[in-house]
Amino acid sequence: MALLVLLFLLACGVLTSAFNVGVGIWDTTGPATEINFMGYALPGQRGTGIHLRMRSRAFVIQESGDKQDKIAYVSVDGGMASDLVKMRVLDQLSDKFGAGVFTQDNVAISGTHSHSGPGGYLQYVLYQTTSLGYVDETFQAWVNGITQSIIMANENIVADVTIKLNAGTLTGANINRSPTSYLENPQAERDMYPDGDTDKTMTLLKFVKKRAGREELLGVVNWFAVHATSMNNTNTLISGDNKGYASYELEKQINSEGGTKVALPGMGPFVAAFASTNLGDVSPNTNGAKCIDTGLDCDGTTSTCNGRCEKCIAFGPGYYGDMVQSTQIIGHKQAAFAKDLMDSAKEEVLEGSNGVDYRHSFVQFSTLNVTLPGLAAGETVELCRPAMGYAFAAGTTDGPGMFGFEQHTTTANPFWNKVSSCQRWESGPVKHFIGFLTRIHVYSPHLSFSLSALLLHSLARPRSRTSCPNPPPRRSPASSPNPSSSTPRTSSAPTSGTPARWACSSSRSATCSSSACPQNSPLCQAAAQEKPSGTSYSRCSPLGRQHT
Repeated sequence: MALLVLLFLLACGVLTSAFNVGVGIWDTTGPATEINFMGYALPGQRGTGIHLRMRSRAFVIQESGDKQDKIAYVSVDGGMASDLVKMRVLDQLSDKFGAGVFTQDNVAISGTHSHSGPGGYLQYVLYQTTSLGYVDETFQAWVNGITQSIIMANENIVADVTIKLNAGTLTGANINRSPTSYLENPQAERDMYPDGDTDKTMTLLKFVKKRAGREELLGVVNWFAVHATSMNNTNTLISGDNKGYASYELEKQINSEGGTKVALPGMGPFVAAFASTNLGDVSPNTNGAKCIDTGLDCDGTTSTCNGRCEKCIAFGPGYYGDMVQSTQIIGHKQAAFAKDLMDSAKEEVLEGSNGVDYRHSFVQFSTLNVTLPGLAAGETVELCRPAMGYAFAAGTTDGPGMFGFEQHTTTANPFWNKVSSCQRWESGPVKHFIGFLTRIHVYSPHLSFSLSALLLHSLARPRSRTSCPNPPPRRSPASSPNPSSSTPRTSSAPTSGTPARWACSSSRSATCSSSACPQNSPLCQAAAQEKPSGTSYSRCSPLGRQHT
């Protein structure tokens, strides 16, 4: 699976606001009937038709200087990205443009996390269980749609595009579906979100081309933390959910402005991606969870009603919890707020001497050593292979599980221990070690995870800054390992002693600072070995947020 991070870092050198940018959109809907949906892991949830078509939205950003490095960011309506899908997309892009133009390193694919799309396109058994295996029709729809959206974006590249950044607080569009669990987080972390127990910040990039003295909108991409689960697990219509609806609404509005003809969905020149971000326990069902048999509140710790998780269900703001109306309401809130951010966006992302950059690495988490509270100074523990606790089977209030599982389960169950022991290779009283299931097919990604970072080396207006060291070297495309291989992966991270550019700030302050990289900064801990002695770094966040 690809863990995607977009980084907006301060650039060094001569600054300009001009980039070369192209946008593209293509259909990825796939088979509309009889295919199990990817998301809620409910075997009986199979498609019977279409509510909203699924689409891939691509943004290709290129330097305007001599290097002309480019990155491709794709937001696709659907559960999540797939290693196998990306590999096939890159194969087709290589056939089209030649080797080395689009690679594992400079292409990042992100799913909106809609739970209402056909499954069977992920290569790991865990994600194919409820779809009863691989579904080629779904897989090919994803590969073709993503590939064609990137091709369209690349062929639509125009020069001298200004990228503007804006952010703001959107309320009434998300809640925390596990508020008691959230209270277990350190107070210092909870203090970072004074507006409540969810991140309510929407961050937006706006792509503008000036023609004949007027601004022409090419597209926008924004990130807002909310699950695409307004359509619950009783839904059988394919849907992009609230994020897909937000894209549909904003694209329809912009593509129809100034004309008498309304552009058909997915056919206009303006592309709006409502991408996923830190949406973990963030639900769009803002009316909260209730016991459907009594109307009373669910148990706050276990999310059950009289001991049953199936009866505790969250509802959105639609009339009597109507999920289609709830999808429209939450989607409209995001679209309307994004439009406000578009209209008021003034901060320009500036291209410096290293304007567009990227990093990619395969990381084997099960070999990493981490520190934990309560350990002695210098003591570390090694992470385990992927595992699921019993509480995982309880689902969430957006889509409850079955078989009497409860959230917050910390003790073993003799019956499920016996079932689990038939499938895993390592014992454990609570966890089901899916990372060890490899006898026939790989059950889940366990050797390595794909991590991508796309960088636009600037944020905001020209400011005085210190000199920056050179970035760490990129790995050549030929050395990118195959995710399906079982051989160890090499990391593209800088080696010890290699000069690197790092954004350093130990606070969420809106002020600029220029000081030695603080060793306790979360952004800089990973850079401790690479920081050249005596080097100073700048970090600005005019919006008062860490845009990382």
